Amino acid sequence: MTQSISHKKVVVLEPEQDRRDYYRAVISNLGHIPFFFEKETICLDNLSSLSPDLAIVGSIYLDRLFRFVYSLKMINYHLPLLICSEKKTIYEAINANRFPAVSMIKEDVRPSALKKTISTVLNTSHHRERVSVNPIIIGNNREIINIKNMIPELSESQEAVFIRGEPGSGRELLAKSIYLRSKRREKPFVKVNAAQISLELIEGETFGEKKRSSSRDGYAGNGLFEIANSGTLFLDEIDGLSEDLQVRLLHMMERDDITGCTAGAAPHIDVRIIAAADVNLETLVEKGRFRKDLYYRLNVLNVDIPPLRARREDIPLLADYFGDKYCMQIGRCCLEIPQKIKIILGNYHWPGNVAELEKVIKNIAVCSNSDKMEEMVNGFNQIGQDCQFIDLFEDFSPMELSDLKQYIGDLNQTSLKEICRAYKIRAEAKIMKKALESTGWNRKKTAKMLNISYKSLLNKINEYDLESN
Repeated sequence: MTQSISHKKVVVLEPEQDRRDYYRAVISNLGHIPFFFEKETICLDNLSSLSPDLAIVGSIYLDRLFRFVYSLKMINYHLPLLICSEKKTIYEAINANRFPAVSMIKEDVRPSALKKTISTVLNTSHHRERVSVNPIIIGNNREIINIKNMIPELSESQEAVFIRGEPGSGRELLAKSIYLRSKRREKPFVKVNAAQISLELIEGETFGEKKRSSSRDGYAGNGLFEIANSGTLFLDEIDGLSEDLQVRLLHMMERDDITGCTAGAAPHIDVRIIAAADVNLETLVEKGRFRKDLYYRLNVLNVDIPPLRARREDIPLLADYFGDKYCMQIGRCCLEIPQKIKIILGNYHWPGNVAELEKVIKNIAVCSNSDKMEEMVNGFNQIGQDCQFIDLFEDFSPMELSDLKQYIGDLNQTSLKEICRAYKIRAEAKIMKKALESTGWNRKKTAKMLNISYKSLLNKINEYDLESN
């Protein structure tokens, strides 16, 4: 009786014929079934129907490689992937995303070494433990790579995290990435817009405190801390909390028994807090609009997300990713966005950041017509043309050292990071005031000039106490 051989299906993306012949010989010699593709879009379109056991990527351009990897992980997050390259940039990007089941090998490796690697990947991937799928943060900008590298450390910690970023920049995505890589990933993730929490809700045990009730269990309902028990509570727009709510939140965070209950109380509650805003909380603390003690409780670990206009090199990659994402959802072939449209997208200032870009690409994916694509993005070329150019640095002088010392206070207790941050805040306020004055305090024109959203401008005007004379 002959022993049956388990044939594995291997998908290979390789544009060069001689390399495809090489992979065919190696894979067939191992007793597996190869499927070859010259273009990544066609490969991705057939990935789900083939349901392969392994994907191999050969010699394709760097930007196309990143697109393929992101899309492949979107289709099948745990599919083993072997990349035939030794480029440091690829290694850093793969490592930063912490993708599971991704291996790398030299492109010109000998057949014996390639056979051994393929066999090892196939044998180990079958026993790989399935973990929660993590959100994919797209981008190879230096600051984005640094943020990706910070996620494992942020996930392992139990301390509070403060995320600063403009609306649409990905604050919730980052918060979920931290949560889903933490030990709390099987527990609740509760998102709340802190600016919309009312005093009535806070008094009605929003933070989990006991409320007198005629019910037998003594509770009128579940508060936020109870709902997020053992999990993560994401408080977005934390700067919108009223003074009363700030006191209540601080009170809950300072207690060992976070429920604050007495006899007959609910069990001990353990919640990890991630807060976010699009303003400098330090400035609000200085102005007396945000409690200093609460700020230090929330700002144990902090991350600054750059706006999309500060990472324009990621726009083509994000456009391709969103195009593939929505084409998959509506059952269409992968979308190829013309280069001229990508150039237009790259030159736009994106006040709504990544969220705005995603919405535009979603509409493009639905229409999937080159003429309509151009119509949809043609207006972006006109944005900002009516704004008069102003030299924001004309007659601009950096703050005096005495001014900085007065702002910071005790320099003996101040780190270099805090000094640089204080300087940045002061400089930003001066530039913003000059821009407002140059437009006659026309806020819409100023927002366009500074390439920020209208909401962010209003927040900063309030944050820095900027007023027209």
